[in-house]
Amino acid sequence: MREEEFLNCLILKNTPGLGARTWKKLIHHFKTAKDALENLDEWPYLNVRSDIICAIKQKKGANDAEKEYKLWQKKKYNILLLSNNDYPELLKEIPDPPIIIYYKGEKNLLNNYCIAIVGSRKTSVYGREIAEKLARDLSNAGITIVSGLAVGIDTLAHKGALLGVGSTIAVLGTGIDVNYPAQNRMLKEHIIKKGLILSEFSPTTPPNAENFPIRNRLISGLSLGIIVVQAAKKSGSLITAKYALEQNRLIFSIPGPVNLPYFEGNNQLLRNGAILIRDSKDILIELAPIINLPKLDKNIDKYNKRPSLNIQPSSEIEEKIVNYLLKRGEAGINEMSEDLTIDSSTLMATLVQMEVSGKIKKGQNNQYSLE
Repeated sequence: MREEEFLNCLILKNTPGLGARTWKKLIHHFKTAKDALENLDEWPYLNVRSDIICAIKQKKGANDAEKEYKLWQKKKYNILLLSNNDYPELLKEIPDPPIIIYYKGEKNLLNNYCIAIVGSRKTSVYGREIAEKLARDLSNAGITIVSGLAVGIDTLAHKGALLGVGSTIAVLGTGIDVNYPAQNRMLKEHIIKKGLILSEFSPTTPPNAENFPIRNRLISGLSLGIIVVQAAKKSGSLITAKYALEQNRLIFSIPGPVNLPYFEGNNQLLRNGAILIRDSKDILIELAPIINLPKLDKNIDKYNKRPSLNIQPSSEIEEKIVNYLLKRGEAGINEMSEDLTIDSSTLMATLVQMEVSGKIKKGQNNQYSLE
């Protein structure tokens, strides 16, 4: 059944004139691509153009759909279909979700809370340091980092994120089997082993320039918000920020020197209302109301049934925090940071991750405890 639905999705995808906004409308109404194609007489009531309906009837996308289907049969790439329950919920919300996503790696990362980190291919020392540290700190807090596998800021974001538990998702502007850019081939393989790569483009699709702006809407669409680390006035990162705004996502920006053109985009975003950030703590504070969603509360309740003495620290810092709270009972972040000699940014990231996993609780006056 899944293969049949995949082929029907391919027919919709390859029909001339039929785009993502119409796919979403059809799937929302009919629930499956198969049912949509079997009920063409209802399409006019959904304001689908008559020329598109004619193209379907004349099977204008059938040959291309069959070619892509046969290619998939040979390679058996993992797929996500807009009509299936395992399709990412956040991505379903955007106006123009892809009807098919190819992927390799850990699909469960799509269930994590994600933040995108984007920026220029040409980087400064400042931009490189900020990108990698932000990605590492947020990943250590359990946040999954999304980026586009480009050279520059994207590369550093992926590398930093791979060092933490949140890992990373790379959204490609090519077919999933195309190694681009060539210098990131090893990084791509590393992400497949420890993270996730995905693409809406058919296998073997080359790195055509027009694909990357299209790809950018998925980077923001998968994420709760985006962080622009370094961007010139005319930058692909600003295209991602535009998508994020349309998708009602948070937009964070690193402030840059006013006399440097490769930070002009960042400063313009700040003037337009983006959230100024200095480190991961600023982001985690903004995310705090969001990561207390009911879905997360259920997880916390589940973990809170465990006795405190059964807590299994997952790092040396977590072990220090658990031992400290066992002795103190409860404590705030400032006194913990001072007594444990852990910088506040790293400590905050670890505390958020421990709170999410139910190892600790935050009570009144921001006091943390094991009970």
